[in-house]
Amino acid sequence: MNGVVISMQKRYELPGGSTLVLNYAKYSETVSIGFWVKIGSRDELNNEFGFSHFIEHMLFKGTRKRSGSGIAFEVDGMGGEINGATSKEFTYYYINVARDYFEKGIDILSDIFFNALFDDADFIKEKNVVIDELEGSKDDPEEYINDLFSITLWGESSFGMPVIGSREVIENSEVKHLRNFYRRYYCPANLVVSVSGGVDPDTVYKTVVKYIDEYCKEKDCTTAKRNKPNARIKRNFEERNIEQFYFIMGRESYSYGDRDRFPMILFNSILGGSFSSVLFQEIREKLGLCYSISSTYLIYSDVGEFTVGFSASPKNAPKVLDVLNNVLKKIKLGGIGLSDLERAKKRFYGNMMLAMESNEWIMSRMAVNEIMYGRIVPIEEVKRRVTDVVMDDIYRVAEDTLDSGFFSMSSIGPVKVISKLKDFSLEF
Repeated sequence: MNGVVISMQKRYELPGGSTLVLNYAKYSETVSIGFWVKIGSRDELNNEFGFSHFIEHMLFKGTRKRSGSGIAFEVDGMGGEINGATSKEFTYYYINVARDYFEKGIDILSDIFFNALFDDADFIKEKNVVIDELEGSKDDPEEYINDLFSITLWGESSFGMPVIGSREVIENSEVKHLRNFYRRYYCPANLVVSVSGGVDPDTVYKTVVKYIDEYCKEKDCTTAKRNKPNARIKRNFEERNIEQFYFIMGRESYSYGDRDRFPMILFNSILGGSFSSVLFQEIREKLGLCYSISSTYLIYSDVGEFTVGFSASPKNAPKVLDVLNNVLKKIKLGGIGLSDLERAKKRFYGNMMLAMESNEWIMSRMAVNEIMYGRIVPIEEVKRRVTDVVMDDIYRVAEDTLDSGFFSMSSIGPVKVISKLKDFSLEF
């Protein structure tokens, strides 16, 4: 057992190639456990769009030892919470329980992770559920605009496609296709086990090894081989007879490996990442032109994505676009001040301190650190990197980011608004 102590946190390389990261919160009465596989929707082939998400559903339908209802009743019987989530770069399964039930939590997660049954009848039922989910996301323009923009910016590639996948692929899938994907990737070298809570490190280590060791000896592993996606400059407008107009514009940005990600986090916070941000105050509060407007910065292993989006009534949409152009021009010319930066730093610090009260957040943070960096990044290091950001850094990322020639656009709305957009140009 060769652990590296990082504050109250440890990292172990386990027999068989898995990694364990843990945070010991001595006085916590709860524990959050996550099994993270380093495979997401961007790792799917064209005939596999949606498989990662579909498999996430199937792992809760039953194992060799437990039925789907058995899993639900067992977790409920402990007063716990169990769930899963799929993203572009990883899929994870987690359980939150009282620390006295820690071993049972590990037992359940290792069982569903390594022993999923993929029953034919469950597959057919869950296929219908996933298709309903796909159709539901298209019916909700507030959700669908994000999927539309992703395809606009990144193309119909595995990176650009919605995580939920393609209806055509899901409809044509067979249980053997999902089973093959699962067997290929759900293996020790792709597994990160992350634990945060009131269970001591020795107990965590021994328990995890006890429950996953038998599976680690018999599995080959295929790891992800990724190519950096190429952003496009494109417009994609969809006409719908709806009451609101939805708009997103954005471009490629900084990755997890780029030092400018910290200035970019703060710049995004200042521009549109909160209720006190420039965009919200200028366009929503002062002018009352729309209900929602914000900017978003998404970070991936080899690339990032920056977007600005809003929803507004059709009559206000053209005015919002004009004001947005003007605001971004001013920001690019130095419209951010030192007080804005200091407020963003305080907001970042406060949000992080609140999040650290949650074992689930710490568990997730450690897992993502391990997947992206191969280490647990100390909180003090993050604080220092944010504190060290100066105005010149903000001006640099603002000038680099706000180049309208690199922005793609997507929108959903009534014909009368969409037709006007064909002549609209970004000017910042």
